[in-house]
Amino acid sequence: MIDKRVGIIGGSGVDFSKDIKEAQWVNLDCVYGKPSDLLLYGLLNDVPIAFLPRHARGHIIPPDQINYKANMEALFKSNVTTVISISAVGSLNDNFLPGDIVMIDQYIDNTVNKNISFYDKNLVGHASLADPICKTLFNQIKNYSNQLNHEIKFGGNYVGISGPSFSTRAESRMYKQLGGDLIGMTVPPEAKLAREVGLCYIGFALVTDFDSWDESKPPVNVTTVEKNLVKMNNKMKKLLKDLITIFQIHEETENNDSFQNNIVTDKKYRKNLKFNF
Repeated sequence: MIDKRVGIIGGSGVDFSKDIKEAQWVNLDCVYGKPSDLLLYGLLNDVPIAFLPRHARGHIIPPDQINYKANMEALFKSNVTTVISISAVGSLNDNFLPGDIVMIDQYIDNTVNKNISFYDKNLVGHASLADPICKTLFNQIKNYSNQLNHEIKFGGNYVGISGPSFSTRAESRMYKQLGGDLIGMTVPPEAKLAREVGLCYIGFALVTDFDSWDESKPPVNVTTVEKNLVKMNNKMKKLLKDLITIFQIHEETENNDSFQNNIVTDKKYRKNLKFNF
């Protein structure tokens, strides 16, 4: 029996399925509905992993229709302690260029997703999101990065929008003025849910474009995004293979057992709990 796995959520254009040994697609029953897809269990560089395609195989689920709760529940049930998120982003900052891989450390949530919390009806809880990305693991990777033959940019403020449309120029300029460095559609819901259930969440952002704030540059479009993701796919896969052992040994987080610790509802009033994390 495998005690613990590293969870990997792959986004647009990122597919690790062919790199995983002893691969097996597994269907998990989740009380919050169906995850985006089956989970792929196997070994990446001999490390047990659970890989989940965020948009499903074939990219058939748009960002505003993802069942984020079921996805995180499925990873939790897979004995995952660390969740590695990989997603495509646009840049709101000239310091982040198409082709860059950025480890984000903050986000601004401008999504309109409703009920993105495991604290459901009859249960009130408040998770701390001051540092929404796992700070301990972020620093470990940053300290280890000088030993790697990879270029990673550390630190970036991710602006989350619901999508599926890209931003207007006015919106893009507003997000930049708010302090946003990068813009995407999936990190905030995932990071919140991971924090609620005590999972260490790390986000790798693959910069594909300059969004639409700078009128001297072409605005973001699907063709540009897909073209740059193809170029970055192998780069990200090689990086993950080199880092996977760090993720494996990272078992403790600064927010262990946070789901129970953050509940404020009196025990005698806690009714109809869907799932006890």
